[in-house]
Amino acid sequence: MERPKPAPDIFILCTNTLNAAPEDRIVFQDSLNSIKGAALAGIKMCALPSAFLDDKALKSANLLFSNYHERLPFIIDW
Repeated sequence: MERPKPAPDIFILCTNTLNAAPEDRIVFQDSLNSIKGAALAGIKMCALPSAFLDDKALKSANLLFSNYHERLPFIIDW
């Protein structure tokens, strides 16, 4: 990619490749630049806490998981 995150380029490329509208996609992120990039692309985002994220960044998530194991039932049911 020419522009790295937080530019939304990689997210837009993925939605275009999948031939799907951004609002029909969801991503799991654990870094501030990825959260910003997903938001700029209009993609719903699940955040995973990490040492690199503060509470403000986590509040921008559509869903918040406390750890990677917690998201497994969500993925299976989706």
